[in-house]
Amino acid sequence: MPASKTAAGIGGASERERELQLLRRPKAPQPWDLRLCPAMALCWGCAWALVQVDARSKQAWKFWVLLAVICALAGLVCVSCRPRQPTHRLDRRAGAGQTYSHLWFSVGACLLSVCALSLSGAAQVYNRSRDPILDYIDAAQGPSQSQGAKQGRPAPSSSQNQRASSADTAGGAAGSAETTTNAVKAASAGAVNLTAQVRSVPKPLTRPGRYLVTLKVMRVNARPSRALITLFASSAWSGVKPGETVSFQANLRGAKAGGRALAIASHNRLPRTLKPPGGVYRLVNAARRQLAGAARNANHAHPPPVPSVLARWGSKAAGENAAAKGSVAGERNGEAEESEADEASAAAEPGQLPLGADAPELVIGVVLGDDTGLEAATIKNMRASNLTHLTAVSGEHVALVLAATLTLCGPLPVRLKTLIGLFTLVGLVLLVQPSGSVLRAAAMGSVQLVGLSAGRQASALPAWAAGAIVLLLIDPWQAYDWGFALSIAATGGLIMLAPGLERQLGRLMPTFFAQLAAIPLAAQLACAPLLIALNPHISMWGVVANMLAAPVVAVVTYTGLAATALATALPSLAQLLVLPALWGCAWLECIAHFFAHLPGAQVNWPGKLSGVCSLAALNAGIWLLLVRMRR
Repeated sequence: MPASKTAAGIGGASERERELQLLRRPKAPQPWDLRLCPAMALCWGCAWALVQVDARSKQAWKFWVLLAVICALAGLVCVSCRPRQPTHRLDRRAGAGQTYSHLWFSVGACLLSVCALSLSGAAQVYNRSRDPILDYIDAAQGPSQSQGAKQGRPAPSSSQNQRASSADTAGGAAGSAETTTNAVKAASAGAVNLTAQVRSVPKPLTRPGRYLVTLKVMRVNARPSRALITLFASSAWSGVKPGETVSFQANLRGAKAGGRALAIASHNRLPRTLKPPGGVYRLVNAARRQLAGAARNANHAHPPPVPSVLARWGSKAAGENAAAKGSVAGERNGEAEESEADEASAAAEPGQLPLGADAPELVIGVVLGDDTGLEAATIKNMRASNLTHLTAVSGEHVALVLAATLTLCGPLPVRLKTLIGLFTLVGLVLLVQPSGSVLRAAAMGSVQLVGLSAGRQASALPAWAAGAIVLLLIDPWQAYDWGFALSIAATGGLIMLAPGLERQLGRLMPTFFAQLAAIPLAAQLACAPLLIALNPHISMWGVVANMLAAPVVAVVTYTGLAATALATALPSLAQLLVLPALWGCAWLECIAHFFAHLPGAQVNWPGKLSGVCSLAALNAGIWLLLVRMRR
């Protein structure tokens, strides 16, 4: 009897060991849920075609309404003709009541997305084509350029005749002085009075003293308007704040198709402020100003330590590069030789931009996405080391903020946590100002939060595709935005490529390092074709630089946002909290500086269509290899 009990005990123990071994065995990778991906691709293509419509065309909206009706009818036909499983009405077995297949779900999602996008786009195209600012753009272009586009639109005033007579006078003039005088008169006659609200922080351009500002026009020559315009301004506009209402006089010209802006303007004088920022803009501007002040005060009181060896090595590398540039410039002549010599002497100066000096501005860039205060050398180093995404608030920031919010709301009900998460997302978008990557990440996070409140299991791929579709429905002009495209590509790479890369790299290195390497490598593989179209260079040290920067980003984000929240009420505590963010950004600056001066930091690649296609084919081969390794 004892022997039988012992045998039973041994058998039970071995059974438990087998169960534990099965639990320890790594799970098979989950299949990709690609049902919404065709709908996202089709929706993106339709949005891209929609934004190419000429804003002056008054009949374009009818085509999109017709397309919406066709898609709705096709959807009804698909619903009525969908295949059904011949099961009994009382059959309660699993899967017996299933009536939809993945194919029909994808077809229905495609038709529904195109129908909704067509209706939304038709309404927006209709409103844009009837904005009064187009009258003044057409008038400024002259009757010969806008005859076909105006289509009987009445002239806003008699100034068009004055401009036409001035143009005729200038055309018939013989001397250059008379032509210049008439051109000045024509320009002054074409200027319009604009009342607009500032929508973006003035962004400095490569040309010194020039800034780019986005404005929401409220009135044009006392006529109400809702158009967005892009303003090229002088340094007099560098102090305007988002939300501020200004009045000025400028000449308008038509904007390029595909952008949100209806017009482009230029102004070189100080605008007249009609109303300071109010409401949410006032709070956001105060928070951003307080964080900037806390970071600069902390940097003045406790400057971050920078390794002297790294600073000397960077200066030596910069001097060698400058000498090389100087030798190349010596072979040239004229102005090119002088400009190259000036750049070489500026790069060779050891004390021009010491490491860590740009850390306060980098804190503002990483936490709030505002990189307007960064030095040109810092931006160049971050671009060479593939770290520019850190100053563009994206999915990483949203994921960190949502993770912290849901963790702090642990014991609360699910729906209350979802509501708090949504309010947190709205506050984050307002704080960092909406851009393509921020809106995409917020839309994806909102979809996941709604699925969490509904009791559905969170799935990254459907949330990724649904977030992109929702954002394109709200703003179809995102389809023409490089930031939005890079954000979508990077997120798709992280979802589909990063797990396979992590498993394969885990065979060669420890798991922690495999995770650090898989994320930047997947993002770089997904975004490389798009980046090549923008800048025909490949960063050979980008993955290593991002591996060293990844542990610091979370610390900078959390401490920077905490300092932003407490900067108004407790400035001394905010200055203490911003210290880790300040030192972390000094570390990021050192990483960018180090890898930007390594050999092979920027490798040339064909930038035309051939280069983009070859790199895309290479990345597609890697992707197919990873898919095969999943099985």
